[in-house]
Amino acid sequence: MREINQGCGIILVILMLFIFTASCASIPELKVSYQLPPASAQLKGKKVLLTIKDARSNKEVLGKGAKNELLDFSGNFSLSVAQHKEAELKAGIYRVVGMMREGFRRRLENDGLIPVLQESEEVPQLLIVLNEFFLDRAGRDWVFKMAYEARLVKNDKVLSRENITGEGARYNFSGRGAAETVLGEIFTDSVNRLDINKLFQRAGL
Repeated sequence: MREINQGCGIILVILMLFIFTASCASIPELKVSYQLPPASAQLKGKKVLLTIKDARSNKEVLGKGAKNELLDFSGNFSLSVAQHKEAELKAGIYRVVGMMREGFRRRLENDGLIPVLQESEEVPQLLIVLNEFFLDRAGRDWVFKMAYEARLVKNDKVLSRENITGEGARYNFSGRGAAETVLGEIFTDSVNRLDINKLFQRAGL
């Protein structure tokens, strides 16, 4: 009887270890932390239709080196957003285009704009054309590049535009953590570098 109890105890310990290991398994999303710039009221009350167009020639998010390191990556990103100098809050889980849409929606609202969902002759469209979103390993570094063109469109006419390219590298000192750091840094820099107020000024809106 004692041997049976010992056997049951061993099985129980193994089962608990299995459950613990499974619960601690790496999460198949990459975390992206987006830090909003200081709030602005220059465009307060203006409405805009936000549209994201995926024009990437290569829809792969990871290069060969990154794939070898991030074997469990699902293609999803866990986006967290922080107001200027405040703690970040999780926004949700997104694919690339969805994350771009959410990031720019937060940026527009931060600038006082009101994003709308339906097209209108009276409301301009901010079209974000995504040209590149690519993470890879180059030697011992994580390298991430993001590029897009922003177009302010009204009645099918492009009134103003701006091209943004961001690129950065991080030494692979902590594996996945370094990849997520460079993702957050370049995503934040690239989204915030767009001068939305200047786009409206050039368009005469």
